[in-house]
Amino acid sequence: MLKLWVAMQCKWAAIKHDESGQGVVEYVIILAVIAIACVGLAVLFHNKLKTLWDKVTEELGNANINYETISAR
Repeated sequence: MLKLWVAMQCKWAAIKHDESGQGVVEYVIILAVIAIACVGLAVLFHNKLKTLWDKVTEELGNANINYETISAR
C-alpha cells in the first residue's frame, strides 16, 4: 500500500510541475485580447469604415462599367 501511495505522489508531482500546455494558453489569451481590440476599434470607427467601404464599392462599380466600355471597342 505504501508503494502505491508513493507512486501516486510521484505521479501527482510530475503532473503538477508539467508546464507543456502553458505556452498554448498564453497564445490564446493574446489572440483573445487582439480580437477584442479589433472589435472595439470596429465599433469605435464604424461610421468612418462604412464611408470608406461605400467609396471603395462605388469605385469598383465604376471600374467595372469602364472595363465593359473598353472591352466593347
